[in-house]
Amino acid sequence: ALVQRPATGDGPFPTVFDIHGGPTGHDSDAVASGPAAWVDHGFAVVRVNYRGSTGYGRAWTDALKHRVGLIELEDIAAVREWSVASGLADPERLVLAGGSWGGYLTLLGLGTQPDAWALGLAAVPVADYVTAYH
Repeated sequence: ALVQRPATGDGPFPTVFDIHGGPTGHDSDAVASGPAAWVDHGFAVVRVNYRGSTGYGRAWTDALKHRVGLIELEDIAAVREWSVASGLADPERLVLAGGSWGGYLTLLGLGTQPDAWALGLAAVPVADYVTAYH
């Protein structure tokens, strides 16, 4: 995962899990204006390259084929647990956000992990996976 934290303060911070689309896209260690805006407003930002993301080999990318959405959420949940345990993230102020496939994962995460997130932001989500697939 890629982690960005505000320049001031020790945390725990309100934290945005900014979930990439794709599903076989990936986040890289490069300038990104969306996460930078969150950080400028006092949020930590975590970007998870969950199973299915490119850049980690064929087995990693193909891992999501049999439990679509759920595999990705397992990885996001593991990083969420680390972020809280490490003192980075405030467990009462966790935001799950993403667009397209990241929006689908946001909606699925809010539905299957409702106690884990204070807020979800789904931009242009794939809201009906079966219909979108066809």
